[in-house]
Amino acid sequence: MKSYRWLPAILCCALFLSACTARPSQSLPDSSSFIQGENDTTRNGLDAVSDTVLQELNEQAELLASVCQPFLSISNPSVDDVNSLREELRHMGQTVLLPETDTVSALSDPNAMEDFEKSAASGHRAVLKTVSVTENGQIFLVFYYLEDDTCLCAQAQLCLDETGDILLQGPGGTKIESWQFTKKGNFIFELALGPLHEDGHSMLRAQPIDPQLSQMAQQYLTPVGYQDNNLFLCSWNAAEKGNLCLNDVFDAALRISGAQEYTPADSAAPSLVPAQQFEEAVSGCLPFSCEQLRTGAERDIQSGDYWYLPYAVSYWSVLPNMVPEVTSARQLSDGQLVLTLDVACMRRGTDCLFTHEL
Repeated sequence: MKSYRWLPAILCCALFLSACTARPSQSLPDSSSFIQGENDTTRNGLDAVSDTVLQELNEQAELLASVCQPFLSISNPSVDDVNSLREELRHMGQTVLLPETDTVSALSDPNAMEDFEKSAASGHRAVLKTVSVTENGQIFLVFYYLEDDTCLCAQAQLCLDETGDILLQGPGGTKIESWQFTKKGNFIFELALGPLHEDGHSMLRAQPIDPQLSQMAQQYLTPVGYQDNNLFLCSWNAAEKGNLCLNDVFDAALRISGAQEYTPADSAAPSLVPAQQFEEAVSGCLPFSCEQLRTGAERDIQSGDYWYLPYAVSYWSVLPNMVPEVTSARQLSDGQLVLTLDVACMRRGTDCLFTHEL
């Protein structure tokens, strides 16, 4: 059973800044205008950056102004609008930051990571300049610096002011406390976050993983995860549960089935889930009968109900955040799909803490 607490994971590579001024509806000026950003630590909570870094952010914003200005004038950009801008930025030679999870993003150009790693290995000033276009239409410049006296993630948001001119808003930076490049060529780093954040570890992939394999991870892995159960952390089958904790499977079973999250009477202490509700949820998603659950899970002797401890904000996690990557998939003759996975753990500094099959 669980005996830990956790806080929500931090946002990955960009600490998204405060929202921009609402996009104007008036027509844009014939020529793009650009308003330079200045260091502002009172609004976004980031550290002020050096004049050199600020100037590089401003120069990049001015370079992208003519492309980003029409996009920012769209009141409610669609997915196609976002993808179109990302593609246009790539054609301009920009490295686009593609978010995968809260703590993992990928680069649109693997050569950018290779150049970044070579510069860092040679001891020269290593800079990785990226552009992030979020799903809701926000645009951020996110720069990574690795130098003897400056290891930081600098960022700023591109938006429009009330006249329709491009504005660089809220430039600032967060110190990178530790970093390393993995054997796969990915970049794992730790941001120096405040005490209210649990973990500042994040990862940049050198390139996006295959979309089909990524979809499989979202479909088969994400609903279960590694945090609140050990479904993917031990060996088991329909005949023998092994070390699988059936009580902890309850939350995952609800997510898989699409049922509403279970709310216990007391979220800070173990409680009892009615036997019928527990058995219907778990046996409906896993190949275990009600009889197997009654002998393999922890139950209250008198009522026959099942013990349950929620994995909630009030518990600290003893497990670091782990992110699965499907590396291959094969179909068996009986129709089963077998996935091979590498599991990344940024807190341990690896993109392959262990490998397993599902």
